[in-house]
Amino acid sequence: MHIAVIGGGIMGLSAAFALQEAGHTVTLYEQYTIGHNRASSHDAHRLIRYPYGSMTGYMQMIAPAYAAWDNLWQALGKSLYAPTGTLVLGNCADDWAAASQHALQAFNHPLEDLDQPTLKARYPFLIADATNTAFLQPSGGLLFAQQILIALKTLLAERGVTMLEEAPVTHLDVGKATLGTSHQTYTFDRCIVTAGPWVGTLLPRFSQQVTPSRQVTLFFDPPASDRPLWSTCPMILDIDHDSGFYLVPPRAGTMLKIGDHRFSKTGHPEADLPVQSSEIEAMHRAAARRIPLLAQYPVHRSAVCYYTVADEERFIAHCEGKTWILTGFSGHGFKFGPLIGQRLVQVVDGHTAPSVFTTWVSGNF
Repeated sequence: MHIAVIGGGIMGLSAAFALQEAGHTVTLYEQYTIGHNRASSHDAHRLIRYPYGSMTGYMQMIAPAYAAWDNLWQALGKSLYAPTGTLVLGNCADDWAAASQHALQAFNHPLEDLDQPTLKARYPFLIADATNTAFLQPSGGLLFAQQILIALKTLLAERGVTMLEEAPVTHLDVGKATLGTSHQTYTFDRCIVTAGPWVGTLLPRFSQQVTPSRQVTLFFDPPASDRPLWSTCPMILDIDHDSGFYLVPPRAGTMLKIGDHRFSKTGHPEADLPVQSSEIEAMHRAAARRIPLLAQYPVHRSAVCYYTVADEERFIAHCEGKTWILTGFSGHGFKFGPLIGQRLVQVVDGHTAPSVFTTWVSGNF
C-alpha cells in the first residue's frame, strides 16, 4: 500500500520506518523541518524508565520498547542511548513514587529500597529528610532525541521513503485518505496522523480530547569541580501529588537538565512565546528545594516544547475510515515510538484487530 504519514516527530518517523520495513510505500509530510524546536519530540534527550506510578500497562511496555529501540539501533548502525539508572523520590505514602515502587515489586522488577540514612550517604547533594519513598533501579536511561530524529530522517530517505519537509497538510478526508497541501490534493491507501499539538488544527474535533501544553526545561553547565558528581548521577524523578520535577544528568556532551513534571495545559506551538524569567525562577527554586546545589548554578539556557495532553495521560489511537490518528502522548510517548510503529503495522496489515491496538496504546491491559 501507499501510506501517507502526517507529522515528522518520533511517532511519524517510527511509523514510517516500520511501514517501510514491512514493504509499504511511504510518503511523510512535515509542516516545518524535522527536529524543529516547537515539536514535542524536540530536545537533546528523552527518558526511558520502568517506574510508571499505577499505570502498569505502560510499565509492561518498557521491555518490548527497549527491544524495538535495539531493532532501530541495528538499522542505524549505532546506538543513540546512554544508561543512567533511575532514582525515584516521593514525600507521601500514596504518591506517584510509592505507586511505582508497589507496581514494580508486584511485577518482580529489581529495585533497591533506600532509607533516609542510605539516601543521604549515597547522594549527599539531596535533601532527604522529608522523603517517604526512595528507590533506585539499575535500568533506565537517555534517548538522544534530536540525534535520533535526524538519524531516522537520513535512514528513511536512504530507504526510499519520500520525505516532504516544509509541506503542511491543509485538509484531510479521513474516510478517503485524501489530503491536501497548498499545491495539490493526493489520495493514498491509508493515512497516519501524528501531528502532535497541531492535531486539533488539522482535525478540530480532537481539540476536545487533547490539550496542547507548553513545557519549560532548564539547562545547566556545572563547574568542572562538580562534573564527576553528575557524570555518575542517575536520572532523578521527584514527583508528588501537586508538584514534581525530573533531572536528566549530563551524558555524551549534553547538559544537566531539569523539567517540570506538571502540565501547564496552556499555549499553542504557533505562539512561540519566549521563556519568562518567572518560569525560570519558579522551576529553579522548586528543584533547589530538593537539590540545593542547583541554586549555585546559573541557568545556561531555557527551552520550550509542546506536549499534547490527554485524559489520565493515556495515549489515543483512533481509526476513522482509512486513517489512523495517534495523539495524546502527554510528554511520555517518545520512549514508545518504535514499538508503537511496529504494532501499528500489525493493524494496518490486518494481523491485529483495531480494538486490540487501541486498548494496548491506552495502556489499559
